[in-house]
Amino acid sequence: MIKMIAIRLLDYCNEKKSTLVKFKNQYKYEDFYDDNASSSKNAKKMLYEMLPETCPTSLEFSFDTLAYCIRHTLKKPRELMTIFNYFLAKIYEVKDFHYFIEHPSEIRNMIHSTQEEMIASALSMYTKTYQEIKDACEIVLQGRKYYFQGKELEDKLKEAAVNRKGYDVIDIKRILLESGLVGKINDISQVYVKEDEDSSNKRYTLQNSIRIIKAKFEYQVKGRLSLNKTDFYVLHPMCYEHFECRVGSQTLVIQTSLLMM
Repeated sequence: MIKMIAIRLLDYCNEKKSTLVKFKNQYKYEDFYDDNASSSKNAKKMLYEMLPETCPTSLEFSFDTLAYCIRHTLKKPRELMTIFNYFLAKIYEVKDFHYFIEHPSEIRNMIHSTQEEMIASALSMYTKTYQEIKDACEIVLQGRKYYFQGKELEDKLKEAAVNRKGYDVIDIKRILLESGLVGKINDISQVYVKEDEDSSNKRYTLQNSIRIIKAKFEYQVKGRLSLNKTDFYVLHPMCYEHFECRVGSQTLVIQTSLLMM
């Protein structure tokens, strides 16, 4: 994945060679083609010429930049490339290849600006068969808390299914899971990010810890999850701003693809 990004960056440098000659001359395509540790190291070095290794988040700590980018996708290469194309467009606009190193908080803003495109892409395979499926998902998810019990969706699911031609509540549930917009929680834990002065008397507080929610998402594997009334579910992080979700402070959702189970 990282080598693919590096090749895209080199393509960009070749396209914009009038402004990035010095940077372009440092790398060649063959630096990234070999299947060995050296090519991955070269790719990582090139990536971090453009981005800082960590970036600030809405939480009170920084996140590995590449991991933060991946977290806001469904782990498909084209989605990650969409984010980097946004980065490159901004770099070209300001004519500064180190813009995000100097303004790391802009990484989060740029990623959030891709969310509508990501959600449209996630639902694209359903739009021809299920008319207005995006509108139906909007009804169910708009303004919702980022995690919830399945039964909390019942009223909105019924509302979303009213007057829909060719699909019903069961179809909407399936599409919410298959598209990766909703995942099923399988573990919740609390992790320290700051030590108390008295380390022998540790207590979890909003100031010294974060809640880690691990959830399974279907992504490319369909039909492995079900949306029922009793289990707990979570929205994908890429959905938060688009659906104006109520997100908990000091909370991190970690996605686990069923491909990895």
